[in-house]
Amino acid sequence: NKWYGVDCVVPFEAVIDLSSDYVLDFVEVVRRKNNADTKKVEIYTTADADWSKAEWKLENTLEFGTDKTDGVRDYQWQEDYPTARYVKVRITQGSASNAASLAELTLHGWLK
Repeated sequence: NKWYGVDCVVPFEAVIDLSSDYVLDFVEVVRRKNNADTKKVEIYTTADADWSKAEWKLENTLEFGTDKTDGVRDYQWQEDYPTARYVKVRITQGSASNAASLAELTLHGWLK
């Protein structure tokens, strides 16, 4: 980021290792309080053993508006529950090309 002398631009990604395969049924993304920087978040899953070489499946895209008080988005699978060892959160749009943040990510599911 700019604090380390590197210009960053979207997309920003984080990969979460669930340590085992889980069947997911719900995801919730929360923006930081009073912050509307993050506009669009994509949720990907993979059950591949090596996330760096994985084939990722786009599960859902969560979109936020410009209202700073509107900071929670969620998605609940009704069928075709994904099995995931890894979950990737990808911020593809922010209020500026170099600004985005999240406060929380909640995943619900069960061990496969």
